Amino acid sequence: MGSYSRLHVPVILGSIKDRWFAVLKPPGFAGSASPPAPSLEATFAPFLEKGRSISVPIRPEKDAQGIAVATTDDAMRKSFDELMRRRQIKSKFRMIVDVSSLIAGNQEKTSLGDGPLLAGGVLRESGRLTLSPPGTSPKEVCEFELESGPSGLQTALYIVKAKASTSSARQVRARFAEAGGPVLFDSQHHPGYQHRDGHHVEPALPQNQTLAMQLCELKLPDPFRPDQLLRLAAPMPPEWLAFHPVPGMDTCRSEDSEDMFA
Repeated sequence: MGSYSRLHVPVILGSIKDRWFAVLKPPGFAGSASPPAPSLEATFAPFLEKGRSISVPIRPEKDAQGIAVATTDDAMRKSFDELMRRRQIKSKFRMIVDVSSLIAGNQEKTSLGDGPLLAGGVLRESGRLTLSPPGTSPKEVCEFELESGPSGLQTALYIVKAKASTSSARQVRARFAEAGGPVLFDSQHHPGYQHRDGHHVEPALPQNQTLAMQLCELKLPDPFRPDQLLRLAAPMPPEWLAFHPVPGMDTCRSEDSEDMFA
């Protein structure tokens, strides 16, 4: 596994000399150059051969982390865009969710009742959430599985199957928050980070933590050998264990899939 350690961006498949390669994007990194914020483009562009350029067709949101796919020529970028259009790329997100309001609502017998994440007073083992706005066609949904929890810290670990796009990831965050389970440290949707009447409210959660959302798995046809399926998987960030202890757990691994790490 190569790493551009100056900015801590590990290359997990291929190399920057190839037409495409995969990396683990750290939280806070954009895909395209966007000074003064760090970006994958700014990290790798200085190392490219003349006449090539970086594009990142698959990536987590800027404040999230996980697997990103970068291309170094227009034809390969268009190839990945077509795979996305045909929905041939399958992705999973790993998230730590704050379920304290769901637990409190159940204990206090409030009006929360059953909902997308709760059934009979307990967290659902699995389910679906509609991501697209009402009346939109085709309807876009995500499927979730409860991997662990709730913990003593009132968090739960979920694996969510959704389209590998930043717009879908934004909708996943919004829908989980609406269902009473915001992603931990989500400054956009967690009530601990809300502003009221234009004034900043002292957050109930620490400011220096990163969003607990990771693009943890991609399954896609090999662009050069379409009959072969590639699987890229990222382990759970070790710092997450402080908020949701799951020793030795890698919920994106499976017995019948091969990790495609370089």
